[in-house]
Amino acid sequence: MHDLAAAFSVFWERCPVLRAEPDVRAARLGLADLTARTLHTGMSLLGIEAPDEI
Repeated sequence: MHDLAAAFSVFWERCPVLRAEPDVRAARLGLADLTARTLHTGMSLLGIEAPDEI
């Protein structure tokens, strides 16, 4: 879980999401959504409550 969060953090810092071209923005937002769901599910399986939003 930590490695995924760290990798996504690097991605977020290096790859503009909201300022990207529409097709790229959609793909990056999809990646962000899937990453959030994966982290939420993983934390839930570990018995850790995760916030819905940060």
